[in-house]
Amino acid sequence: MTENEDSLLSQQVAPELKTNRRKMKIAFIAIIFLALLALIGNGVYRYWLAINSAAQYEKDLAATMAAEREAKMADTYGGSTPAETLQLYIDALKKNDFELASKYFIEKNRDAQHKKIVAFGEKKLITYAGNLEILYKNILKGSGAYSDDKLEFVTDKPFFADFALYPNNIWKITEI
Repeated sequence: MTENEDSLLSQQVAPELKTNRRKMKIAFIAIIFLALLALIGNGVYRYWLAINSAAQYEKDLAATMAAEREAKMADTYGGSTPAETLQLYIDALKKNDFELASKYFIEKNRDAQHKKIVAFGEKKLITYAGNLEILYKNILKGSGAYSDDKLEFVTDKPFFADFALYPNNIWKITEI
């Protein structure tokens, strides 16, 4: 190859190389831009998802609380005071109506309480009812205290008892 041919070839190849380099730079910048866009988009999507998840959680929680309140409003087993509820419970026990007796407890403790009193047997049930009578008399004498918001009543004489006020103003036994 002659020097002229060599020079001519270089003049033809040089612009092609420049064009290829330029295309590669543009492609590289485009890839970087798309990667950044994907990262930002992913972050925005995760933020949106978190907000919507929190909103759905709040919505589900509100629905659950409304259902619980509705169930509590429909529950009419109990008295207008903790002492009255306790007396109704004692009366049901004396009649061996364990199903009714367990209904004076809050919903989540009802089944366990029913099983407990069914398993007592007659002698233990009489002793238990007698102890509940002492508890009842102590409450009437002023033993126990209401919570600051007046939604709970607790006493511990002769043993621990906890009562909760339902939204329909019915007192339920939480535990004895």
